[in-house]
Amino acid sequence: IEYKQHLTKGYIEDIRRISVSTNTIRSLWKRNWIKESGFKDTQGKPALYSTTKEFLDDLNIKNLSSLPDLPDSIETDDGEIFSQVV
Repeated sequence: IEYKQHLTKGYIEDIRRISVSTNTIRSLWKRNWIKESGFKDTQGKPALYSTTKEFLDDLNIKNLSSLPDLPDSIETDDGEIFSQVV
């Protein structure tokens, strides 16, 4: 979420290639690390999520532009390589 603000849960699942449970979203919400930043203008009007200032503060990050660069690809434990989607 922090690298590409205003994402739906479905988009996060597409990037991670795994299902994101409601409890995961709820946990981030309770920590005040994410907030609902609107709704996507598509069927079902899914919520859009973005990170909060508290998220940055808790991880000692000045601003979003201070985040480290993502790798071009990620290798999983079983040796499969995925291209990074940003």
